Amino acid sequence: MFPHVQCVFAGNRKLANVWTQRWFAAVHAALRQPRLPQVAEAVARYRTQPADGGLDARIRIAVLREMPARFAAEMLRAHFPEAPPVRIKRVLDQLRNEGRLQTEGRGRGTMWCRSESVDR
Repeated sequence: MFPHVQCVFAGNRKLANVWTQRWFAAVHAALRQPRLPQVAEAVARYRTQPADGGLDARIRIAVLREMPARFAAEMLRAHFPEAPPVRIKRVLDQLRNEGRLQTEGRGRGTMWCRSESVDR
């Protein structure tokens, strides 16, 4: 059931064998037990929604693909009015630390530039 789960037991080998045997017995018993009707109904109604990576991912994609090669942070804030400025600044700083963005200037006149080596 869980081929990539590594379990480290801090006791002796005899206790580890007993624990493992009881754990698998509990899993087997849980699989044999019928689901409650309320749970079955909830599982039947559940529909997954595609994940877009969240606001930070949308900001990153906009910076790397949609914004001009040289832009001001105000342009990005206008593109994402629902995002707090601190969050936008954090994403910009992360991209700069990754080497994907560079800054020109200081303060309000700061321009953000995509690095030449950025993979699209």
